[in-house]
Amino acid sequence: MDWIKIEATGPEKNRDIIAALLISSGSAGVVEGDSCRETSPSNGDSLTAYLPVTTTQKEIQGLQKKLKTFSWKLSSSNYKDIDWSQKWRRGVKPVRVGRFFVRPSFSKAQSRAEDILIEIDPGMAFGTGGHETTRLCLKALQVIKKLKTPKPFSLLDVGTGSGVLALGAFKLWEERRKNSLGRVIGIDNDPVALKVGRKNIALNKAKVVLSEKPLNEITGKFSVVVANILSSTLMELCEDLEKKISPDGFLILSGILEVEAVEVTNAFKEIGLKPFKQMKSGEWVALLFKKS
Repeated sequence: MDWIKIEATGPEKNRDIIAALLISSGSAGVVEGDSCRETSPSNGDSLTAYLPVTTTQKEIQGLQKKLKTFSWKLSSSNYKDIDWSQKWRRGVKPVRVGRFFVRPSFSKAQSRAEDILIEIDPGMAFGTGGHETTRLCLKALQVIKKLKTPKPFSLLDVGTGSGVLALGAFKLWEERRKNSLGRVIGIDNDPVALKVGRKNIALNKAKVVLSEKPLNEITGKFSVVVANILSSTLMELCEDLEKKISPDGFLILSGILEVEAVEVTNAFKEIGLKPFKQMKSGEWVALLFKKS
């Protein structure tokens, strides 16, 4: 299979941000150092990513512009005959987030009796539990589980990727609320992510529905809405997200850099949502809101 190889170099302090940008552009993951090590600055860092061959030059130029704002540069080249998804998955490790234990399907790591086990075959989709933004969302779900949510419990995962958050919510609420567990839906506009996500749902034997429908075409309201996507997209979807939350329901937002948190918080406060918790990991934050 053919790929577009992206080699990015720049200051080490922005590495996590750049990795997130590369993943959000379509790479299943990133490799630190790798073949661009020789060209990286002595006081900087380097990342290698692989984008689908269908990625347009305009999209690469847009990515280049984003990286430039963080003083990073990129070069691109065609890359043939590499099973990138297989190469990348060798670096995926089990992750424990509170009670959640997210384990690659090919891992032999043992879970504990009290764990909520989520098995993930990452494929070419974002969401293995390893990135700060995903971990923050998994923590936020456990925070909300302790609060009173509208019944029957339902969840909408916007930009579901591998489906890990929808799976986590289903398993967390299924434990004690089997009679009051409603819809759990994940949506994504990436057909590759939906294919991966559906395999993960089958792997976990979960009653989760994935859809390619855009947010504004999803009917009904949900106890919890979670969106782990870039802050610019969150701002664009602001009003549509609010419309999907049940009265007294909750919204979890992630994919937000700490420097963007105030702007995003203010945007959602303006449409009537009440912020009640901010969670931080590295340079990333998750924002929790309640709809009164």
